[in-house]
Amino acid sequence: MKILKCFFIILFILESFFSYSQKKVRNNQEKNNWFIELDAGIQISGIKGEDFISSNYSPLIRLIGGKWLNDKIAIQVGYQGRYFNTIENSDKRSYNFYFVEGILNVKNILKISNAKNRVYELIFHRGFDYF
Repeated sequence: MKILKCFFIILFILESFFSYSQKKVRNNQEKNNWFIELDAGIQISGIKGEDFISSNYSPLIRLIGGKWLNDKIAIQVGYQGRYFNTIENSDKRSYNFYFVEGILNVKNILKISNAKNRVYELIFHRGFDYF
């Protein structure tokens, strides 16, 4: 049973990498550089091995919208929320998490490769939030 749980955790982690690889970075030649993202998944409360029990898993929903200002810089705003399960007593705690971030496309800044042949992107984002 423990091997099965480890398998699903590793599969989930790899799936999240693949889902983030779907992001498309647009170049400045397009007139409309707006984007919107909807992410759904699971989150877990806890950091120790004994915290990883089924009652600590809860749904995760994230909605993000933003605009590329040029081919190197973008700004995005987002919301994450619903509820999470607490470790100590399995209560559901509602929460709202709002954030604003600036995004830098490092490959475009450093002119590392041609945009048509890209297999991956190197994107940094930094911002502030309200929980």
